[in-house]
Amino acid sequence: MNILVVSISAPPKNSPESLQTGRYLLELSKIYDTSLLTTIPAPGWAPAEEKLKTYLNFVDQVLVLPTLPGLLLGGIKRIAPKLMVPDEQFIFHWLSAFVKLKKIPDLLFSRSTPFSSAVMAYKLKRKFSIPWVMHLSDTWVDNPFYRSISGKSRLDSYWEYKCFRLADVVTVTSELTLRFYASKYPQYSRKLRQLPNVIESSSINKNEVSVEGKIRFVFTGRLYGSRSPEALLNAIQTSLELRPEFKEVSEFIFAGFFDPQYEEQFNKLDLKNVKNIGHVSQEESIKLQRSAHILMLIDSLEDDDRHDLFFPSKVLEYIAARRRVLAITRSTSTVNSIIGKELGDCFSAEMLGDLPQFIIHCIEKFKGGDVSYFSCRGDFTEYTVENQTKKLVKIFEELISR
Repeated sequence: MNILVVSISAPPKNSPESLQTGRYLLELSKIYDTSLLTTIPAPGWAPAEEKLKTYLNFVDQVLVLPTLPGLLLGGIKRIAPKLMVPDEQFIFHWLSAFVKLKKIPDLLFSRSTPFSSAVMAYKLKRKFSIPWVMHLSDTWVDNPFYRSISGKSRLDSYWEYKCFRLADVVTVTSELTLRFYASKYPQYSRKLRQLPNVIESSSINKNEVSVEGKIRFVFTGRLYGSRSPEALLNAIQTSLELRPEFKEVSEFIFAGFFDPQYEEQFNKLDLKNVKNIGHVSQEESIKLQRSAHILMLIDSLEDDDRHDLFFPSKVLEYIAARRRVLAITRSTSTVNSIIGKELGDCFSAEMLGDLPQFIIHCIEKFKGGDVSYFSCRGDFTEYTVENQTKKLVKIFEELISR
């Protein structure tokens, strides 16, 4: 069988969605003749990394389409923002007529975000009349981080509906998202399947945690929109004011792309053991996670139930690191339902007052040499790409056999 994976977010780009696409691509290309339709890497928050090309080792054809220059995109955003539907990568689906494949695929598998990947797959589905599996890692129109302008939101709703109607199967990352879309589109609820974010079984950390030197709290990821570090930074500052002697035995490391207002919060913080080291490669990110005693995760605490639907892929990397997790998240979120089982401790908005004492408690556990406190056990094979690919293959085979 020949499959075409349609994803703007794909290796060698380093972004959470690109890594997820890469993991599935590698497994699928071992089973099927697989082609990838994507875009040229561009400067910004998803830089290309040579080492991530290993995910494409068995891919039969990589078809790369151009993107618009940043200056031109900026001009369009100012003058005619409604052209950018569903996102800034809109030029991708406009180029559907120029897609030249070695052979016509038997099946399409699209991954969004960005949602222009889904619109491109829609157009290719119309062109080739073949089965299409549409994956949405995040909600589309109902994404609380997506601030749409008037008029453009109607076009987004139009495209979301058309894609749901034409896709043969729609996969989403969380159970809550599946229920949400089943309620929104009851006529298409039979199309919905859950396909979570994944880790590679080979990436699961087998090294025991060490309680020598300093205790290390590590955050890796992005801080944007309502995913703010303010509550965590305040808690760190308060804990070290309560126990100033702990400054010498602790370090808090933050790595990733952060919105300017959050960069400013770090700049104003007068604590030498809190370090914002900026963006790092995927390889360096994994090293940082494995060097941690406590992994920190910041979710949105905004009073909006739509935030509960998200299943950040960072959760899976933290699972693979097998270290205790400190998560700031809503009590009803998907993150809480996963972390709260065996992985660590969750703090909702009403529990933030307890955070300084929790940090102190962690440092005391470290000074007491309690190795087991910082280690996470448990069976997380459900989230390995090998297992989830089996589910995806079953979906593909059912569609082809119809």
